[in-house]
Formats: sequence, C-alpha cells, structure tokens
Amino acid sequence: QAHGIDAVLEPFVEAVKKLEDEGHNFQFDGAERKFRGTVTVVSADNLASQLIGGYKALNSAFRKCRYCMATDAEMQQKFHEREFQPRTRDTHQRHCASLGGPLHDHMATTYGVVRDPILNTLRYFHTTEGLLPDIMHDVLEGVLPMCVKHLLSHLIDSSLISVTELNRRIESYQFGPIEGSNRPRGNIAATHLESGDLKQSATEMWCLGRFLPLLVGDVVPEDSAHWEHFLMLLHIMEFLFAQKVSMATTEHMAILIEAFLSTWVELYPSRTLTPKMHYLLHLPTWTARYGPLVNYWCMRYEAKHSFFKNLSRIIGNYINLPLTLAKRHQHLQ
Repeated sequence: QAHGIDAVLEPFVEAVKKLEDEGHNFQFDGAERKFRGTVTVVSADNLASQLIGGYKALNSAFRKCRYCMATDAEMQQKFHEREFQPRTRDTHQRHCASLGGPLHDHMATTYGVVRDPILNTLRYFHTTEGLLPDIMHDVLEGVLPMCVKHLLSHLIDSSLISVTELNRRIESYQFGPIEGSNRPRGNIAATHLESGDLKQSATEMWCLGRFLPLLVGDVVPEDSAHWEHFLMLLHIMEFLFAQKVSMATTEHMAILIEAFLSTWVELYPSRTLTPKMHYLLHLPTWTARYGPLVNYWCMRYEAKHSFFKNLSRIIGNYINLPLTLAKRHQHLQ
C-alpha cells in the first residue's frame, strides 16, 4: 500500500521485457535453442484485476464494468454485449492522458481509471484485453448463490418446502465419493436467505446448485417460472465450466445469458442486477477469444491460498507474517 502494485510488479515486468527482447537459451538434444516469452492475460479475482489494471474499485465508479462502459442503470435494462460500448486501447489511452490534469477526479469517478498500469508497457498485454473474467468468483460466489437464494426464498414463501426440510434433505442425501468432500452444509437458516450469504464455499455452492434439482425438484410445480429460470442458469454453467467449447456454443451461450438476465428482471423486479451478473454477458466473447474459461479460473489459486489463510489464523502472530508463512510453507517442500 505504501508503494503501490506497480512498484511491486516492476522487477517482474523488467524480466518479462528482457524475455520478450532477448529470450532465453535452452539446450535440447545437444543443440541450443532460443525461446522468447511474454504475458498476454492475467487471471485474478475482480478486486485484484482492477488493482493490476489501473482501475479503482469499480463498484464505486459511475461506469462499473472493466470490459465496457456500462452504468448501473444500463445494467438493469440491457442484456446483450452488443448494446454496450466496449473499453478499448484508444478509449483507455484517452482516459489515462487526462489523469495528469484537472480531469483526474472525473476520470476516476466516472470511468474508474486512476492510472496507466505498468503491465501495459509489455509488448502484448493491455488492460482492456488481458484481464480475464473469473467464473469462480463471478458465478460460484456471485450469480449462483444469488439465484439459489431467491429461488429457495420463493419455494419457502410458497409453502412448497421449509428450511428445516431443506436442511434435512441436504444432510441425508448421499452425494457419493466424488462429491463427498464438496457436499453443501445443511445449516441454511432463514436469516441466510434474507442476507444473501448461504454460508457455502465455492465448491459447496457448485455442488448445491447442480444437485438442487434432485434435492427439491419433487416439490416444484411443473409450470414454475422461477424453477425454469434456475434451470436456465444450470444450462449456462454447463457451457461455462466445459473443458471444450465451439464457436457455435459461445453464440448459443450469449442467447441463454440474455434470456436469463431479462427473465431475472421480470421475476425479481425488486432485486437489481449486480455487476457480477452483468459480467455474464461478456463471458461468451472471452470464451471465443481465449477458450474455456475453466482453464483460467482462480479455483486452484484459492485452494493454495487457503493454506496460508488457515495458517495465519492458527499462528495468531502477525509480526512479519509473510516471512513466517514463507518459512512454514518451505518446510512442506
């Protein structure tokens, strides 16, 4: 915080520039070959992507999306990517050029741009093209919990199932050996449905979403629009988490996402679309550009990070914590 993320990344960026220009020699079968490398994309959660990309916390900016110029009002009314003006290299450069003058605060509060990040000095990376969406945080910890929460609230308010019965079914269901470690916790309370936090991890939420039709499908009326809306999300997730996709799949995905978001506004008119729900409409383009997004998600990083988070709580000593965690981690190697 004292020096900024660009100062932290500067040695890394200089090393990448050297790799871009000079490359590195490797020995293969007795022959020397030179390879060059670079950085084209960054995988991170939303806050980290905004920090690395030179944005402020976009939730507090007028235009809240790092991929387009969407305002909060537009997010509630438009549900296809073609309806939004994308952020481009040219627009980003114009915004950064205004940061040094009297328009600095305007650029920050309106467009969320606070600096031209150091990664943009690399040959093949740019903020507007290289900050990948993360389906773990956007879907498993964003859209899916929101949709499940409102669906369960609707089922309970309609007296189709009670919270007690829901938890009983979760606890008694045999999820099998593969999903056993990811099984959702059967401790959902009415207060959780009101607050929006179902107290499930990303993997538990993924498991709950996929198994919910088996858990409560028998009590849902066949003509339930809320249920069809939830099944639409599951269909979208099948494409988002697929290991292989085609260009035709991405086009179909865009149609499904548009239908999902527009139906949300109809079914839950008092519940506004969140930025993470808006990010959905950009996912088909990113999938077409870089392939299946499951190959770039943060799940494995978060699993590794959990070791350090748990260890820091156990140690309880926060004096030079990075050094302590580094030493403890090195002992595992």
